[in-house]
Amino acid sequence: MRVLVVTPWYPNDATPYAGAFVERDVRMLRGGHQVTVAHLVAPAHSDGGPTVVERNGVRVVRIPMAPSDPRQWWRAGRRLRSLLNDADALNSHAATSLWPVALAGVGRTPWVHTEHSSAIGASFGGGAAARRTRAIRRALLNRPGVVIAVSDHLGELIRRLGRRGPIMTVPNAVDAPTPVPPKRSGDGRLRLVAVGGLTEGKRPLLAVRMLAELHSRGRDAHLTWVGGGPLLAEAVTLATDLGVDDRVDFVGAQRPDEVGAHLIASDVFVLPTEGETFGVAIAEAIAHGRPVVVGATGGHVEFVAPSIGELVAEANPEAYADAVAVVFERTRGLSAEDIAATLGLRFHDSERLGAYDRAFARAAGRG
Repeated sequence: MRVLVVTPWYPNDATPYAGAFVERDVRMLRGGHQVTVAHLVAPAHSDGGPTVVERNGVRVVRIPMAPSDPRQWWRAGRRLRSLLNDADALNSHAATSLWPVALAGVGRTPWVHTEHSSAIGASFGGGAAARRTRAIRRALLNRPGVVIAVSDHLGELIRRLGRRGPIMTVPNAVDAPTPVPPKRSGDGRLRLVAVGGLTEGKRPLLAVRMLAELHSRGRDAHLTWVGGGPLLAEAVTLATDLGVDDRVDFVGAQRPDEVGAHLIASDVFVLPTEGETFGVAIAEAIAHGRPVVVGATGGHVEFVAPSIGELVAEANPEAYADAVAVVFERTRGLSAEDIAATLGLRFHDSERLGAYDRAFARAAGRG
């Protein structure tokens, strides 16, 4: 089957890490189908390259589209219309793609929409603007034949928003190393790693305060934060003010293999996130055999087993420091393979491809 994937997020030379999870879905779909990607490229994400490129064996058509400009939605829709003529099925990703796909006129093409976006959770605010946003998203999310949510948590939010048709949960892909790297040899230092943007939602300042709290308790702890973002300068200043600047490294965005190396070099993964629609970095930490200490809200609560992780509801450094100590001691007797095994088979490409095939059949009226 010829599948057209439409996404606002996809790696290119300007943003090599953006949309890595969508590219993994494309890799999964290629296990059973012929795939073309239509990348709706925002101006800030353009690398200035040609309109059509091949990336890892996949044809990628780059369509300029500013998410906030309705005129560009129409132009993108016209370009998508020609691509849909050569497709047997459509898989759109993220709320940003819904307008141009709807404007393209899908017709009888089976349409499966995959939703990852935390913006769905932000739809439930008060006021007239929030009500308008909810109404628009509700109308758009009722257009596809099937909506795939990357977690039950997100699926429930989509249902609350007013989606009437079928919603399936299919988790994101998770890069799992084979074999699972063994635990780090103990050297007396507690090495912590976080992977995520330096943004308000990930709460890096809380992570720095947690590190200072561990230090005040006499723990020889060190934190590596993988990811960039607008709070970098503030986080660096806070680390200096708290006297732990020599115990934290902000290494910026990294390639997937570099992220894996940081996970391997750690004892515990820590991310004081306010909430996740899925939590790819959390799942990948577990797949690398590392226990996790994370916020208590989001899709990740569906796969963080109590035996290998702590979900922290209190947004204070003492609670996170306590959780780090607890989970480190609790998992001392577990091997890395034991920790990784708690994920089971749910993230394997064979399982996910089967679920997508069922979604396409359902969207076509055959399921």
